[in-house]
Amino acid sequence: MRRAPCPRCARPEGTPVTNGLPGDDVGRRAGRGDEPDFYCAGCGHEWIDGPLPPWWPPVVAEEMDPFEREIAARELDRRHEQLAPIAATVLNGPLEKAVDQLKDLGPDPAGMLDEVFAGLVVASDRVLQAEAVHAAVAVCRALAAVSADPASDRAESDARFAALDAAVEVYHRADREFEQCGHLDVLHPDLDDEDDEDDDYWIDDGERLRRLVAGGEGEELPAVGAEWDDWLADTAETLFDDGSSMGWVRHVWSRLAGSGLTTVGTELDLARAQVRLVALAVLRRTLLARLDGDDVDEWRYWVRDPGIRSFHLGVLAGIEEVEPGVDLGYSAEGETESAALVALVDIEAGNLSSAMRQELGVAKVFALTWASRYEGARYPLSRDAVSEAVNSNLTPEKHMTYEWVDGGMTLL
Repeated sequence: MRRAPCPRCARPEGTPVTNGLPGDDVGRRAGRGDEPDFYCAGCGHEWIDGPLPPWWPPVVAEEMDPFEREIAARELDRRHEQLAPIAATVLNGPLEKAVDQLKDLGPDPAGMLDEVFAGLVVASDRVLQAEAVHAAVAVCRALAAVSADPASDRAESDARFAALDAAVEVYHRADREFEQCGHLDVLHPDLDDEDDEDDDYWIDDGERLRRLVAGGEGEELPAVGAEWDDWLADTAETLFDDGSSMGWVRHVWSRLAGSGLTTVGTELDLARAQVRLVALAVLRRTLLARLDGDDVDEWRYWVRDPGIRSFHLGVLAGIEEVEPGVDLGYSAEGETESAALVALVDIEAGNLSSAMRQELGVAKVFALTWASRYEGARYPLSRDAVSEAVNSNLTPEKHMTYEWVDGGMTLL
């Protein structure tokens, strides 16, 4: 007999499985009161043998890209929200209301049910929810059969209702287990230790992240090249003076060395590097503003010249074909130099964003920048700090901000 992962915790040890998770035949067997066929010694989960569900196998959550993991979770949530209310109505009645809900799925409910698991990716910490959705699909199919054309005889009608009752029983069990366990650590038994006296679980998300970012393996102020120390330190100090923003920009600057964007050879290079520092400050503040739900366009009004000579600013504007007379969103009259700086910052922000995402990856750009609001953050961040920043407390603002980073961090 081959071994396969437990459908709850994905542990292979001590779990004899022939065909994996419960399938459509489970409802019929549950209706007969069959005992579970398999037992997982790791988490205690019991299940009846049956065909693999259409979404099998689950993907190890920790190995997924955070953005892809969030998209997969959102898609599973959407299917759950569509089908669970129908199954719940069948469970609690009245049946007529459930039939109406089934019709609301669209002109072809059967076709929609066939496509529920098309392209669906299930992370290992979402297995119980996928089981509940799978059971809800079975309920909807049985409901469709009951509400279809009248059965040809009494026996066929009784068989349809018996199948519906069995499917509802399976759904009720799956839904109860999902509600009780959800996405909690019970899916990962190694993390569930009753003797664990660590109180980190009870602190809020912000404080947990604050602790993690202060425990990075690097330095609070990472080292950078001689060009930074000799030419740009004073400029950076005028732009990065809150939280651990100075450590953040030094770390980012050092990681961009291979991109050629931090090279300083001539005075014009210095001027462009100064513009890039301004652009980094703008990108950082815009990301934090998005997280907080603040105005994301206010940077155009606070952006300030760190001491770039007007001649060099004009040369850079000419190279980039910036026309100071064009309305760039800067409201003050006669501020052509500031308007040119705004345009140059927007251009360099695009260059920097591309290089940062290529060098660090979207998740680290997001996590590093969020952590920079806290004093004492040490760069590079630990893996736990990056995971905490990306995967915890998934608010709408946080999700949209992550999408903004992944989409290129555009400003204007």
